[in-house]
Amino acid sequence: MARTKRMVRLLRVPDGALGARTVPITSAHQTVRTSSAGGTVRVNPACGKRRWRGLNMSIMTSLARLAGVSLIALIAGVASAQAANLVGLTADGKLVSIDTATMTASAPVAVSGDKLVGIDVRPADGKLYGVAADGQIVTIDPKTGAVTKVSTISEKVTLGDRPVVDFNPAADRLRVIAAGGVSLRINVETGATIVDKPLSFDAADASAAKKPAVVAGAYTNSVAGAKATELFHVDGTTGAWVLQSPPNDGILKTRGALGVANLADAVVDIATEGDKNTAWMIAGGTLYTIDIASGKATSVGAVKGMTGKLLDIAVWK
Repeated sequence: MARTKRMVRLLRVPDGALGARTVPITSAHQTVRTSSAGGTVRVNPACGKRRWRGLNMSIMTSLARLAGVSLIALIAGVASAQAANLVGLTADGKLVSIDTATMTASAPVAVSGDKLVGIDVRPADGKLYGVAADGQIVTIDPKTGAVTKVSTISEKVTLGDRPVVDFNPAADRLRVIAAGGVSLRINVETGATIVDKPLSFDAADASAAKKPAVVAGAYTNSVAGAKATELFHVDGTTGAWVLQSPPNDGILKTRGALGVANLADAVVDIATEGDKNTAWMIAGGTLYTIDIASGKATSVGAVKGMTGKLLDIAVWK
């Protein structure tokens, strides 16, 4: 994908360290504008537009110099770092809260009941749901770890250790991608399950001859009453960001390479704010944002305080 240059006018700071200059941004996923009148900075990274008003640019410049990074990188990092709060499900059956602003995980909370293999927030009611290894569907109190059984998946399917679990916000159905690429569509109220076509790459895709190995996935427009949505995955074998379309047919279409070496333990969810979607991924203990259009992953930093591997994450508001 060709990269476009964008010119940015920086403020003249009092100490003259930066001066007034234009700086080319060669990444198509961010735009920074500064206003000498009011010190306003507007950042539009891949995760969506953020507005920061009344910033002291001299202080921001000094912080950037101390950190050894550019002012643009510092501002973009601050904007993206405050885009979401995440709840993570660990491999040993606990929940952690991950603050993306500080990139710090909270102390783990033990989850009661059977072992969970995936979680997601249901846009229709704002509750955190979990899927257990035996097919039970429960709601979870993220503060206490207490669970309440809702239903059981009606089909006998081997879910595997790390199924994709995410709600389709438009249909209010839970999508589960189980072991071997088995694709399930579930009414969580009753447990009634439709087994859709298994995953396969589109015949025209560069990976058409390969067997899909999705390790994480999420829907866009994750809000109640969404009129449209798209389902994206991380494929651990190809290292690509892929679109499942049509979702019920299981057809995968590669959007682009993530550019992350090891994706075996990757977890993903997509935050929606207004009409903006931000894809968050944690892989190898590092937090990333993903450009949904191109698939390019950008490192935000290492998550501190993590004591075990994650099976899944969910955006929690």
